[in-house]
Amino acid sequence: MLTPDLLRWRPLAQGVEPAWLAERDDVWLRELLNALDARVGRAVGNVEREVSAELEPVCREQRVDSRALRGAIRVALKGFSRVTASTVAPEVVRRAVFERAARTRSERGRLGADGRTEVLMAAAQELGLEPAAIEPMLYADYPKERILEAPDTLPSPAELRDSYQLALLQGFLLRSAEVGLWLRSHVRAVARFAKLSRLLCSFTLDRGATRMDLSGPLAIFHATLKYGRALASFIPTVASTPGWQLEAKCVLPDGPILVLADSTAPLPRTHALPRDTDSKLEARLARDLRRARSAWTLRREAAAFQIGPHAFFPDFVLERGRDRVVVEVVGYWTPEYLASKLRVLGALPNVPLVVAVDRSHGVVPADLPAAEVITFEKRIEAAEVLAAAERAARRASNRAG
Repeated sequence: MLTPDLLRWRPLAQGVEPAWLAERDDVWLRELLNALDARVGRAVGNVEREVSAELEPVCREQRVDSRALRGAIRVALKGFSRVTASTVAPEVVRRAVFERAARTRSERGRLGADGRTEVLMAAAQELGLEPAAIEPMLYADYPKERILEAPDTLPSPAELRDSYQLALLQGFLLRSAEVGLWLRSHVRAVARFAKLSRLLCSFTLDRGATRMDLSGPLAIFHATLKYGRALASFIPTVASTPGWQLEAKCVLPDGPILVLADSTAPLPRTHALPRDTDSKLEARLARDLRRARSAWTLRREAAAFQIGPHAFFPDFVLERGRDRVVVEVVGYWTPEYLASKLRVLGALPNVPLVVAVDRSHGVVPADLPAAEVITFEKRIEAAEVLAAAERAARRASNRAG
């Protein structure tokens, strides 16, 4: 995911599109990979700057934006490991050196060059090391002092180009306030993954497709980085489906822009659609419900509910004989999103509903328009869900009677 200073775009009639790399860029991408490979075994501190300086003449000749070069370097470096080159834990080395240096300074009033040499030699003797090895080990665990280690196989220029394209779009989404997606296939699987990622989303029918509206990281108040990463990680799933379209309202240092992309974008499509599996939160709840030995059973709802123009994909359903209660889990939320979502869910015809809201993201309003609202933090208590399901089922039965 690229930082705002590395984002590039091209103007369109309405909005902008990411400035994708093309096959012709593989020429300098190959040289970039070779330059990084030549620096394997060195400290990573200056690698990015050195490779950028080495490649700048080539990129100027090919009229490559310097932001594309720096962005590609950053993406490529993510495929390289960083190791701490020290036979003794650096914190142990620092303790031995600094404690001895403090004692020497206390005894002499100052350390001086001779005192420094004595400290290093004494610390080396204490740790069973050569004196010359002490200083390089002092800060070997600091990020800039770690040693660059190559992957088992270097990526090809085309693979690096694919990774860059994805990181470019993800960088825009990290600066988004609102995202609109139009899905034309695999809607259930995409919706399921969005909900497992706890993204703030709603669904409507629009343009002959299912429109998915998502809140961007800039729209929420807490855990924006965590939420932004969840949103960015969700995009490869969308890119794996045919016919998708995206509009993102982003806020960059230069001002707001509307970013557009669709299924013709040169994004990698090697990501398989996610398996329909539980999140850890749901898996724990399902286990707790089983252990509660309740008459209620938990199952995944296969079909979506249609509520006017809206579509609703519930998290799961509790069943007991003829009783059926929909359970929806709301992770990230804003007050506006929560109220809007519950107004839509409240329109479900004759469907008892339990909504579990994560209270770690704010104070849950007491006057929410929904049948049964419970709150949780980190763990949904099975007893609270079962009690709420009983109340919801009883209320539905009274209305029917």
